[in-house]
Amino acid sequence: MKAVILECPDWVNVVAVTPEKRVLIVQQYRIGVGRTTLEIPAGIVEPGEAPEQAAIRELREETGFTATRWKYLGWVETNSAFLNNRCHQWLALDVVKTAVPELDEGEEITVAELSLEEIRAEIEQGTMRNSLSLLSLARVFDLRV
Repeated sequence: MKAVILECPDWVNVVAVTPEKRVLIVQQYRIGVGRTTLEIPAGIVEPGEAPEQAAIRELREETGFTATRWKYLGWVETNSAFLNNRCHQWLALDVVKTAVPELDEGEEITVAELSLEEIRAEIEQGTMRNSLSLLSLARVFDLRV
């Protein structure tokens, strides 16, 4: 049996909610689909880094926001057909802007704060389609994705 297995580091996804109950959404160009996508903050767990540390770092680097209240939502297999990694999902509550984003080279990210109704509209219109973002959001909110 021939198989292709991509060995990838674990990932983190962060559902970040402001005190006003708005959710941070990032817009960024994704080469895989050739367009700008709407997603939640996310990224790679660096070698030697715990998933919680990665979530805290990615939220701060991509958005400039930080949180003092965190809840672990568990992990999922990203695509067990050919990927060997996990995506750890986090809920960050009462996030506030405390810094300037520190984007990686080549990253261009726009941050928006959307209400739950606006997120539902983006999903219904098909403008928010990242499966791991949708799963993380569905774990927090009653979303039909």
